[in-house]
Amino acid sequence: MTVAEVAKHLRVNPKWVYAHQQELGAIKLSDGPRARLRFDMSVIEARLSELRAAESVPSSPQARPQVTARKRRRLQSRPLPALDRAAGSG
Repeated sequence: MTVAEVAKHLRVNPKWVYAHQQELGAIKLSDGPRARLRFDMSVIEARLSELRAAESVPSSPQARPQVTARKRRRLQSRPLPALDRAAGSG
């Protein structure tokens, strides 16, 4: 399957498929940096079921990384330069 087909099947963005290509068992068709990827759906299903099984196992609170909320940066307003009205009247 292609990246687009996997993304459609999993109902995710193709960028997500590229970001998780190793977890999904991607097969690179060449050695270059922009190599095309192909996937075997049975491998994807097996790996996703392994991940789901691992997530369902309860773990201690210390073992889980704490997720902290991201803070949004506020845009700071800057004062506008004063208009020189005399320069524009000539």
